[in-house]
Amino acid sequence: MTAERIWSWLLTPPALAGVVDPFAIVYAVVFVAGFVLSAYAAGPGGAMLRARIGRSLDIDRWAKTGMGIFGAGLVFLGARLLQINPMGFGAPIWMVGATLVLLVALIRLRRSWRAGAATEAPERVEHHPLDRAGACSA
Repeated sequence: MTAERIWSWLLTPPALAGVVDPFAIVYAVVFVAGFVLSAYAAGPGGAMLRARIGRSLDIDRWAKTGMGIFGAGLVFLGARLLQINPMGFGAPIWMVGATLVLLVALIRLRRSWRAGAATEAPERVEHHPLDRAGACSA
């Protein structure tokens, strides 16, 4: 594809026949699943996850960030599917932009999660059940 064709594709809302293409289907699956998972983690159903992992502030912050990113992405998808195109939101450039924002957020989430795990993780020492004060001593 040439640069002009790519730019034209990014800025032109699709015709009715081109609304549901493979890009839109994959985009819909990823953004709907991401929104549902983010909403679950941000809501009371995520309490079990927060109790299990023990990093409630990180989980809350990233779940709310995810809801914002996935919610905005779903607005762009809705504009495309409904063919309403307010302020150009039906153009694919908005969906590509939301995907790039999602990738940046995932990279930052990974870095934040690793940095937090390194500072929060207490040193675990595994002991054999029989290795008590002299129980396994030779």
